[in-house]
Amino acid sequence: MNKYNDNLLRLITIKFVIFFAFFSVTSVVMADTDEGIGVIPLPSIELDVLSETDGSTYDEAIEYAEDTSKLTDEEKADRAKYEEIEATVKSEIGSTAVSSGMLADTISTVAALLGVDVKVDYDKKSGLSCFSLDSSGSLNIVSCSEDGEVLSACDATAADDWKSATISCSGFELTASVVE
Repeated sequence: MNKYNDNLLRLITIKFVIFFAFFSVTSVVMADTDEGIGVIPLPSIELDVLSETDGSTYDEAIEYAEDTSKLTDEEKADRAKYEEIEATVKSEIGSTAVSSGMLADTISTVAALLGVDVKVDYDKKSGLSCFSLDSSGSLNIVSCSEDGEVLSACDATAADDWKSATISCSGFELTASVVE
């Protein structure tokens, strides 16, 4: 019976230590501060999910990742080139108004700089024939829209294989295709 009492005493002591330790930790976490009940702050972890998705929503980022996973390696490479050309064209033009001729020239130039030969088709007259001289003195047919179009107001649609895109603005439409 003495052995039973010793084991019971040890068990009660262990439970008391665990109980005491639990309430000691709890009292530290819930300690009173000048502002009321305070909680020891946990370290914060910042997740910048949108930085790599250009500000798109979480659902759009998931959809983008799912779409990418369905592409072949060649299509992934073509998509990367397409997105690089698109980003560079947008940064070159900025938020200024652009004519179809200026947009076509910018797309062709940027694509060539990135090692991609692109053919751009668009209505060069846009209802009227307007002409301009470039820096070398060559005559160019350009769009005659009065103010041009702001690129952010235009819609771009890429082909499934990422080798062509159609850009539709209210004053014009053009199609850019990779020449193979």
